[in-house]
Amino acid sequence: MAASSNILLKWLLPLWSRGIKDLLFVDALEVNEHRDDTITGKILFIPDIVDTGCYSNYNTDCNYAGATILPRPCLRRPPNVREIVGSGATGLVGMTSERTVLKFPRPHEKCREDVLLERKIYRVLGKHDRVVTRYWDSEDGICLEYMHHGSLRDYMLRDNVFISEEIKFRWIVQATEAVEFIHSRLVVHADISPRNFLLDRDLNLKICDFGGASLEGMPASAIETPRYRLPLRNRSLGQPASIKSDIFALGSVIYEVETGSPPFSDLSSEDVQENYMAGVFPDTSGLVCGNIVKSCWQCRFQGCGEMLQALRLIAW
Repeated sequence: MAASSNILLKWLLPLWSRGIKDLLFVDALEVNEHRDDTITGKILFIPDIVDTGCYSNYNTDCNYAGATILPRPCLRRPPNVREIVGSGATGLVGMTSERTVLKFPRPHEKCREDVLLERKIYRVLGKHDRVVTRYWDSEDGICLEYMHHGSLRDYMLRDNVFISEEIKFRWIVQATEAVEFIHSRLVVHADISPRNFLLDRDLNLKICDFGGASLEGMPASAIETPRYRLPLRNRSLGQPASIKSDIFALGSVIYEVETGSPPFSDLSSEDVQENYMAGVFPDTSGLVCGNIVKSCWQCRFQGCGEMLQALRLIAW
């Protein structure tokens, strides 16, 4: 790995020294397993192009724990992007002002197609309190509202942050409202997780990231990570994402909000799916929304409207 790192730096540093500071080296890493078995989102940048503080294990000799450096296509940063504040499988998110960000695709045709689909879905959804606001589209990507506190997962993992039970319950209700609304517009998210709920300045929750979603019954290109994925005993191989699969994933989100950890956090992805296939789930008896979580996992709800009715019966 050291040899490949040196080769990569020899290629990158001359570009940087010549002042090409808007060139991003995208998709530089094969990733190691993360908490929910997802891509960690680590990206190798030419030094000093952007703030790398949000990426862990960064150092000058490109030695990432558990990662292999591979050369991939480069992407020129859109001119109005000040710094990169987020990344995902489909694209990157860059600050354009104090209130706005630009989501733009990685340099692959499939990524560009996903961003085009996301544009269409944001138009279908329109403005809603539980959906990240889309302001406009540009040649480079989608201009969205800046969510000051980042993803639900990142916020819950911060040190020295006290999260009251009242706030947790509010998030659970708001997440359910968000998923109910997109379903009413014939959108199935297909990747419900705490990564894809964002928090605004007032800690209100909104759903985002529709690049792999299903619109009006079309096949989704995304699939949930194992701890949020409806097991195959309830979802035949190749079966498209559905309201049922979104609700199953939402149950895992609620579990993580209440406990601070994803389901079966101490098990491998394979063991988690084996448990799910066997109908074995974490104990929810001590949770405020334990019965609701269990009903999500056991596919008892026909829609999020039923979930909201159950939530309203919980005295808070």
